[in-house]
Amino acid sequence: MEQDDRMRVSNLYSWDMGARTMRTLAVVFFPDSIPLPLQDAHDEIVGGQSIGETFKNADWKVEKRNLYFGELSPDAEFDGVYAAMGDIAAVNLAVHIYQLFVNKDHSRFLYATIAEVHHPDYQDLTELQSNYIDGTPVHVSAPEDVEAVLNDVIEVMQQY
Repeated sequence: MEQDDRMRVSNLYSWDMGARTMRTLAVVFFPDSIPLPLQDAHDEIVGGQSIGETFKNADWKVEKRNLYFGELSPDAEFDGVYAAMGDIAAVNLAVHIYQLFVNKDHSRFLYATIAEVHHPDYQDLTELQSNYIDGTPVHVSAPEDVEAVLNDVIEVMQQY
């Protein structure tokens, strides 16, 4: 959907009765510099390839470190997102923020910080957190280390 050196925005969707319905809005934040061993995979990813598939095909192991589970309150400025989600009413949307690491040959690199905002019929906050058993708590307010990421996600949603 949208991409630059710092960020990639993707609409992960399904088809429902001939209509494309967004199930997840994914906002990927790349680090300021990409480690050299990841550069070829990164070039494919910024060329439009799937992050997970690209690293899997290059024999990297992908690991998520959960940072935040929470909800975004209804907001009239999210109308474009609600429309892409099938013209749903303004509702709370579950959000998951995590760091994506890749591992291979005794090397481990942080590749991106990813925020996923989910359609309420796809995953609500309880379902989302139940998919992860690492004990990351549900947050009512964002901890300082993810506040900037959450603010950037909100900005993307307002411009959608």
